[in-house]
Amino acid sequence: MMVGIATPRPAAAADPTLRIESSALTVDGGETFTVSVVQNADVPTTGAQVNLVFDPALLEVVNVVPGDAYAVGIFAYGSAEDGSNASIEALVARANENGQLRNVASFFLPPGAVAPGDATVATITFRAREGGGGTSILEILELP
Repeated sequence: MMVGIATPRPAAAADPTLRIESSALTVDGGETFTVSVVQNADVPTTGAQVNLVFDPALLEVVNVVPGDAYAVGIFAYGSAEDGSNASIEALVARANENGQLRNVASFFLPPGAVAPGDATVATITFRAREGGGGTSILEILELP
């Protein structure tokens, strides 16, 4: 089984952007790979938040950690509505049920900030599920 990973790229813009960078574009069943959520801004930034969607029939989240740029910042995740904010384990379990990694956020309280340029907000480890095959689009979306 092979799973393809598609990561749409944002159009170039002067406004801050978020993008996905994957360590692999195709993986075999059972294989793990990492995805980095990278922000780019022309000014110092105090934080970023992302919702990432994927096909849970093809991929499963293994772990979510803050990116290097926010390693000493505040890391928040999930939703109180579904209990996914209780722990990383709860976040991962819920994401693997519905294919939505919700409200992953890294930030600093003032006066802390990340320098202008590229900075990794969060790193997600995925595993390709055994059996079948296909392409899972990893996409940053605004979720309700």
